[in-house]
Amino acid sequence: VSVLYWRLRPGVMPPAISRRLLVLQHGSHGHARDFDALRRAIDTAMVRHRVPGDVRVVTPDVVAGRGTDKGLRHCISTLTAPIAEEVGRFQAEAQRAGELGAVSFLGHSFGGLMLRGVAGELADLDFI
Repeated sequence: VSVLYWRLRPGVMPPAISRRLLVLQHGSHGHARDFDALRRAIDTAMVRHRVPGDVRVVTPDVVAGRGTDKGLRHCISTLTAPIAEEVGRFQAEAQRAGELGAVSFLGHSFGGLMLRGVAGELADLDFI
């Protein structure tokens, strides 16, 4: 889910995005390193295809392994603060540079549910 488009009116084309924050979240019993290969592939593709702009990939590891057994609500509440900090830093950097940044979430299985919950919390906090 790319949160940039949540704030646009239907039919309005977004301006060019020069920065993107990509938050990757593992599923049940996973770890941040589960996305190491994907992170490397993204970095390689950016260089190989000369993609303009900057993509920062974040893989939170605050809920890992059996920590995911504590339930969805626990995982969302544990993930929200660190992701909010990262989004806040990212937004401030983009604003200082006078650039438009977009935040995207990609979760594997249960990680997708966690990130949907975090996105809702961030929207309630007016982060996005």
